[in-house]
Amino acid sequence: MDAPVSVIIPCYNGKDVIERAIRSVYEQTWRPAELIVVDDGSEEETVKFLRELEKRYNGWMKLIELGKNSGGPSIPRNVGWDAATQPYIAFLDQDDAWVRHKVEIQLNFMLNNPEFDFTGHNMKIATDYHEPEYNLTNFKWKKVSKRKILLKNYFYTSTMMLKRDLPFRLEPSLKYCDDYHLWIRLLLSDYKGIYIDLPLALKFKPHFGHSGPSGELWRMEKDELKVYFDLLKNKMISGLVFPFLITFSLLKFIRRAVISLKWK
Repeated sequence: MDAPVSVIIPCYNGKDVIERAIRSVYEQTWRPAELIVVDDGSEEETVKFLRELEKRYNGWMKLIELGKNSGGPSIPRNVGWDAATQPYIAFLDQDDAWVRHKVEIQLNFMLNNPEFDFTGHNMKIATDYHEPEYNLTNFKWKKVSKRKILLKNYFYTSTMMLKRDLPFRLEPSLKYCDDYHLWIRLLLSDYKGIYIDLPLALKFKPHFGHSGPSGELWRMEKDELKVYFDLLKNKMISGLVFPFLITFSLLKFIRRAVISLKWK
């Protein structure tokens, strides 16, 4: 029986990398029931390639074409989320990949611990696709508290598995922190999330300091500040906590900027 999971991959001009991501989902030891690829207005070459992949995977992969670029990954992720048919969803970025036991480990944990609404895990930076040599049957995990999530984003999007029926969605106005905004709102609304200390996903570039959104540090920082302003506006944090979070965020930005210099 397939795993009751809908996997969602947003794609924008990802012809050179997305097949690796799709293959890593298809080759799971417990294969998800469906893969939804949402093309976000890619050039024709990528769209044609995605149509070929949809035919190749014959009913397992579903392609949704938005036609026009939305300006960020949140809208295609939300479209895929709303189209999902399984009780659990999982996100994967087009240039990332999963190790073969990811779904088996993460979904079994959620099925055995139904009090948790979403889970994430560690992520390994890799220059080539290979499974790390880790014990995949005996692992540590920890709850992520409201206080902790306000200080640090513990969850990379490509590691996340959630119950499909959660009430929130990703915020399109936040190009770089739409996921962080979602995790915070869930935890502050008393939904429960945990972090699994296993590297079940692979990233093929550093998390910050390289090309693409990870290299646009100041834009990322401005989005994080917008997250805190939104939380204050919606009375999810107090006026006493707000200035501390702003200051702490700016200090983190300075640290990231210094670290990113070594990638130049």
